[in-house]
Amino acid sequence: MTNWPARRTTKAPSTRAAAVPAMTKPRKHPEADLFEAVRELVKLLHLLMYHTRDSRGSYPGFPDLVIVGPGGVLYRELKSATGRITQDQKIWLAALHVNGMNVGIWRPADMASGRINRELHSIRRPRRIQVPSTVGAPPALPAGLTLTDDDAVPATWPTFAQPTE
Repeated sequence: MTNWPARRTTKAPSTRAAAVPAMTKPRKHPEADLFEAVRELVKLLHLLMYHTRDSRGSYPGFPDLVIVGPGGVLYRELKSATGRITQDQKIWLAALHVNGMNVGIWRPADMASGRINRELHSIRRPRRIQVPSTVGAPPALPAGLTLTDDDAVPATWPTFAQPTE
């Protein structure tokens, strides 16, 4: 079995409670504080994290964080306690969710409650995959979704906004 990821050699904390970093005193940018606390926890748990620092030129609304571990991938949007999700963010989260991705919104209270810690621990270990006893047709699409003939994109998806320049 290989180490996850191979370049990291320090041991992760043995207890879940010990792995929760303390958030600093709230400043003017609570999303930035939450990002730093999540980043610290991701490092402690030896997970991989991607965050786009400058989204100019990208499609608007893509989640703030993509966190990968041997047990799965999390797509998370970070918001302050009163922050609101934009329409573009809703579109991205819905599109990822429809395709089986683990999506969500994290707020500072989620760090204090232990939710972020639990969700990160859920992808820290490899998942056990159950192979079906018979190979049949692919699973059915959720109700209300159909595939178009030309591009195999669910017809109910709204059109994405163009990248910002």
